[in-house]
Amino acid sequence: MKNFKTNILSFVCALCAAVSFTSCLNDSNNESSWTPPSQAEKDMACIETSGMYEGRIYFQNESTSKKDSLSINYSVTDSTVVINNFPVSFLSNYVRDINAKAIVAKAPTTSLRLKMGLNVSPTKSGTNNYYQFYFFPEYKDMKYSFRITEDTENEVKHHEAALQFQTYIYVNGYPYYAAAAYLNKKMQANFCIKEIIIDGNTYAIDNVFGMAGKKGGFNEKQ
Repeated sequence: MKNFKTNILSFVCALCAAVSFTSCLNDSNNESSWTPPSQAEKDMACIETSGMYEGRIYFQNESTSKKDSLSINYSVTDSTVVINNFPVSFLSNYVRDINAKAIVAKAPTTSLRLKMGLNVSPTKSGTNNYYQFYFFPEYKDMKYSFRITEDTENEVKHHEAALQFQTYIYVNGYPYYAAAAYLNKKMQANFCIKEIIIDGNTYAIDNVFGMAGKKGGFNEKQ
């Protein structure tokens, strides 16, 4: 299995796996051994992170065996992240079945929704607040369903597909968590994909992927 240890973020806080997700504006406090952020901190996090972002998703390119990336743009409103052009096709680098790989490679970009929830009180970096969030897909059981249309010489085929996300995943024995961080108009995040399902058949992905973005434009050197 090819894997890519993202150098964008690797959260090792077990809270990401053990504590249920709460929205930025949700003031419910579940019983736990940790002290959740205050409602005022949640509100401020939502205000500061809201906006339009440009950025990139990072993965391992099978043909070059090197780190690669694709452009994305996304919005953050309240606690909802919408990636307007999520590039499903890059997952073909991780699918071993030849026929399934060809189908995934033809997948169009799609709109993917995720939820953020502040999981600890913010800390200061200079005069700016540093926020850490849960970062989970906004779908039942974290399964995102969509359709891939395949144009062949003789016919048009429609494939029912789904991505199964996870709250955390182990890659080469190391735990990676579905989490995001924000500082000074920049956001970085990890998301974990267990598998892709095509026409009822399941193909393992078992990897973590990094994304990074900035309000108003993105430069990897920033």
